[in-house]
Amino acid sequence: MNKTNYKINKPNIGFPKNKTIVDLFEEQVNETPSNIAVTLNDDSLTYENLNKKANQLARYLLNNGVKKGDVIRLMNTGKKYEV
Repeated sequence: MNKTNYKINKPNIGFPKNKTIVDLFEEQVNETPSNIAVTLNDDSLTYENLNKKANQLARYLLNNGVKKGDVIRLMNTGKKYEV
């Protein structure tokens, strides 16, 4: 890990034991909805838009028979951020 990634990602910071990664992500969405969450090439998504995409994917999976605890595989179709 280079110094820049180390400083940005702060890998030695612990996570709260009483919260899931989903809880932490939702908090970030609420605190900074318009901040950039992910970038791919020249395209990016804000936390708010990434959350919408994640919820859209979750609804699709639930509506198509995926249940809690099921293991799924996601595949990149070559289309940016498409659900």
